[in-house]
Amino acid sequence: MPRNTAVFAPTFAGEGVIRSDDIRTDPRYGHSAPHYGMPPGHLPVVSYLAVPVTSVSGEVLGGLFFAHDEPGKFTADTENLVSAIAAQTAVAMDNARLHKAAQQEIEQRRRAEGQRNFFFTN
Repeated sequence: MPRNTAVFAPTFAGEGVIRSDDIRTDPRYGHSAPHYGMPPGHLPVVSYLAVPVTSVSGEVLGGLFFAHDEPGKFTADTENLVSAIAAQTAVAMDNARLHKAAQQEIEQRRRAEGQRNFFFTN
């Protein structure tokens, strides 16, 4: 699970996409203790792309994070594609929440109807 470092913060806050040809040169990179960069044993990350997954209400549901060990691997087309995937992901997650809420509402109504029938038949 990524920590909320300066590099990850814009994604977690839903502020927008971060695409970097070399994240090691990004001014937000390398300022968080205790590692001030990548921890020992971390897979090498040079190219970096992060896209927030944001619901229609504006709630940040998560993020899509991509990395490559070579510079310049993510293009504007890659960013557009991943942004579209993030938008579809948000719609699917919103729909799943709505479905769950509808199922709970139906169950509550069934229970209430059952209680109403119990009182009227006794």
